[in-house]
Amino acid sequence: MSKSSNEHEAAQALKQAQALMRDFELTEHDVDCFQINEQHKPFTYRPSPWQALLVQMCGKAFGCRYYIDKAWCFKTHQAKSKVHFVGLGERPELATYAFDVLSRQLRAARSEYKNTALKRVRVQKNLMYRLDEFSLGWVQGVNHLITSFAGTVEEQETLDLYMKQKYPNLKSKAPTTKNATTQIKEQAERDFYNGLSEGEGAQLHQAVQGAKQQPLQRLCNMD
Repeated sequence: MSKSSNEHEAAQALKQAQALMRDFELTEHDVDCFQINEQHKPFTYRPSPWQALLVQMCGKAFGCRYYIDKAWCFKTHQAKSKVHFVGLGERPELATYAFDVLSRQLRAARSEYKNTALKRVRVQKNLMYRLDEFSLGWVQGVNHLITSFAGTVEEQETLDLYMKQKYPNLKSKAPTTKNATTQIKEQAERDFYNGLSEGEGAQLHQAVQGAKQQPLQRLCNMD
């Protein structure tokens, strides 16, 4: 109501809102935090570099913060880990959707590459190392297509405040890396560039209710 075209009504609404904020010791940032939502998906607690980059890319594309946690599930009697996207309005939902779409395409590309280019690799640790390098290249290829959404300074401050207040004990953690011999690393360089080339051809489309599908990279360029 403080944005009403009726000046008297708008002034009264703003005055009452400010009085309530004083009564409950709320700042404007506190109020803005109520606009923040979260979405989560199952995820590994110790991601590889390509998995961490995919999360980072989807979060930045929609101006979201992101974190990984693990909690005990009493229904399955197992610890479950999840990746959370945190942002204003519907942005976490869009980030989660992008993560889903790209994850499915990457799993398919990874499986195809394993069964073709790497079908003769018998040593499991060498296979996984080379597959991970292919996947890292694939994600970086997709990353070139997406414009990060920075948002306004006020939005960034609101997100920072929300994360600091709700999750004060979050810690940064480096992705889990694998070791390999010099020979395997040299072979994996080709896998990386093959992934990079294939990732650049990924189909990035975002379903929009009541409209035709639009390229995700255009939706990411929201500023």
